[in-house]
Amino acid sequence: MLSVGDSVQEFLLRRLSGELRDNPSVPGQVQRAVGMATLALLCDVADRGVLKSQSEAMRSLYSLTDYFYPSSSSSSQHLNQTLLKPTTATVSHPEDGLLLKDWGRIVAQFIGDQWTRLSFLQKSAGTVRAPEAPEVLRAAVDALALLPGHLVLPVLDFMASVLPQQMVQCEESLCVEAVCASWKVVQALSTNPHDFWSTLQGFVRLAFDHGLLQLTEEQNPSITACIQQILSELMELAQVRSGVFNVLIQHCCETWLPAEGVQSDAVFSTALLHLNILTEACVYGPVFRRDQRSI
Repeated sequence: MLSVGDSVQEFLLRRLSGELRDNPSVPGQVQRAVGMATLALLCDVADRGVLKSQSEAMRSLYSLTDYFYPSSSSSSQHLNQTLLKPTTATVSHPEDGLLLKDWGRIVAQFIGDQWTRLSFLQKSAGTVRAPEAPEVLRAAVDALALLPGHLVLPVLDFMASVLPQQMVQCEESLCVEAVCASWKVVQALSTNPHDFWSTLQGFVRLAFDHGLLQLTEEQNPSITACIQQILSELMELAQVRSGVFNVLIQHCCETWLPAEGVQSDAVFSTALLHLNILTEACVYGPVFRRDQRSI
């Protein structure tokens, strides 16, 4: 098992929030980027179940909550943090100049690593409190606009953990914007097979979460209309990208199949709100002969 001491985390946090934060030199900002990447890697390792849940290492990682959600200030000040771009006057080595040419990519990775950590904290400890939900969800939507496609998956995972639980705390328009912005990211990646499928799966977990699927038009007309519109566009995409609809129907079936100890009627009542998905699943595909259908 891995062992991560408190001293490692405290050292990395000092790299991120100490005097280096306002140091515009290349070495100072690179240390911040490396510190954030290291913490993101540790969170990713923990998310894979390598660390024991009650270990000192896990308790150390959970304490990162105070870094992103300090009680003394607004959460938005600590989300989507960026790096100071070093000036040419601070460049002392030829290697520094090469880093400056690729500074945009380094900053994007720095922001993406923050959301890897936030996603881990939310999934494992439920760190977002109700009053903070609108502010944090807004920051997530902003991150989708800031990040390149291959770095958005942790943001989608975070939103999938927050949005269904905190919908009552957020304005309906913000919830719709979050879902629509996520769908636009998926559409933009439709010609990029390397990142498309994982991003599509992350989006489906978000937009077709059980909490959203059980909404009726009377309860939340804007979100239900948004989901229906996206479903229509997703089906159009499925006509040209084989496997797209399979991602959706597999997720929905797993969502609607009753878990042990759960009343099946309560689960199936949600499925009945989306008969269009079930109907499409029955008739989807190129086979039209009745004797070859498996309904």
